[in-house]
Amino acid sequence: NRWAKIELFDLLWDSDIPDAGRDMVQAISDLVRSGEANALERMGRAYRDGKGVEKDLKKAEEMFSKASAKSGTAKRELAALREIMND
Repeated sequence: NRWAKIELFDLLWDSDIPDAGRDMVQAISDLVRSGEANALERMGRAYRDGKGVEKDLKKAEEMFSKASAKSGTAKRELAALREIMND
């Protein structure tokens, strides 16, 4: 079930379907609340890019930061985001 929700998010991320952003965020919302690293990383991207949610770099930083304890990709995303925020 967890894997399917992450996959659905990824498919919708690349989609041109109306409301795809809202649906992709909804698909992983319970995983984000539970602290699942892959979901947190994806929500970080959503907040960073304003896709499915209002763009919010502070929330993106929070999501990447929480995920970075378990994910090398999230660590890299966090470092890149902080560079953007400091420019």
